[in-house]
Amino acid sequence: MDGSGYEDFKISFREQPESPGTYDVTALTGDLPTARSTFSVPLSNEDFAQAIESLGQNRSRTAGTTTRVVGKAFESPRTTAEDLGKKLADALLVGEVGELYEAASSTARVRMRISLTDEPELMRVPWELLCKDSIFLARQRKSPVVRELNSERFVRQPIVEGKIKILGVMASPIDLGKLDVADEKGHVDRAISEVSEWVDIHWIEAGTQTKLREALRDDSYHIVHFIGHSDFNDDQGMMFLTDDTGGTDPLSDNEFVNLINDQEDLQVVVLNSCNGARTALDDPFTGLATKLVRQGCPAVIAMQFEITDEAAIKFAGEFYKSLVDRQLPIDAAVAEARKAVREVNDVEWATPVLFLRNGVSRLFDFRRQRETDGRS
Repeated sequence: MDGSGYEDFKISFREQPESPGTYDVTALTGDLPTARSTFSVPLSNEDFAQAIESLGQNRSRTAGTTTRVVGKAFESPRTTAEDLGKKLADALLVGEVGELYEAASSTARVRMRISLTDEPELMRVPWELLCKDSIFLARQRKSPVVRELNSERFVRQPIVEGKIKILGVMASPIDLGKLDVADEKGHVDRAISEVSEWVDIHWIEAGTQTKLREALRDDSYHIVHFIGHSDFNDDQGMMFLTDDTGGTDPLSDNEFVNLINDQEDLQVVVLNSCNGARTALDDPFTGLATKLVRQGCPAVIAMQFEITDEAAIKFAGEFYKSLVDRQLPIDAAVAEARKAVREVNDVEWATPVLFLRNGVSRLFDFRRQRETDGRS
């Protein structure tokens, strides 16, 4: 069990050479024996793609809700989150692997770490929907689901002597769908207002490349939070900043990583924009979120589908309340934020994806604060 009080349940995949689309599964947890089984995506490629598309659309689009994606609209949902989640759990948690998960979760809180570095095509699977016995695992503090990526790049682990520093970047170009960035900023500010003695937050309210570069040049941050539009096309992630006239200024995943790479104290990047979690089917490190992990960022939260303003705002407020004020581990904080998003609709809570670098668990040590205010 690690310092955050969780037992890691590590799942890895290896495609069978003689049977494309079928994977050997290995599961490890604690001192228990290794478990093995096989896994196949529980729908045909065509049906699975349609299910993901329909889940990825926003239920409230018909009401004119703004989303954070640049692209087409999809048809009405043909499946439900629970339907797909049960199919995934029935395909993954079977045989020895299912028995090992039952044994581990009967005695401890279990963090499911799904390693996808070796089989990037499985990135398209919405693992966050895993549903066992009518319980969505990723929506529970006691059973969070994270995606683990292996990175051998050295990263200095900072000791936070003073305040946690957050850089907030807002970008809503006038030629894309207008976002309620001010409301999200307000929710984040309110979420950390009760612990402002521990947190400094600096906002860039009209996110240009120049302002972002200057902020990163002049200070060091533990968390970077982006509010805006993003997309994934032609095997490349893209975020959309604003230019000096308020129009769109595209920034590729490579350029964003180059801007942020010198932040030695960086622990978390939150991409509260659409499709930041997308990758190419043959390369796990193509895309905004995964490239950040490859360069050494311990944790990245990004969206695997499009997301509405309302859901993004709900997620941000509850996430920071849980992470900083309640001092939960990051995966438990994400689980709490999912519950808040469920109040918006029954799909978007599964949109956020938490990527963790291999070996990462708890990111911040709040002992100094606990000693100061008497928390235990």
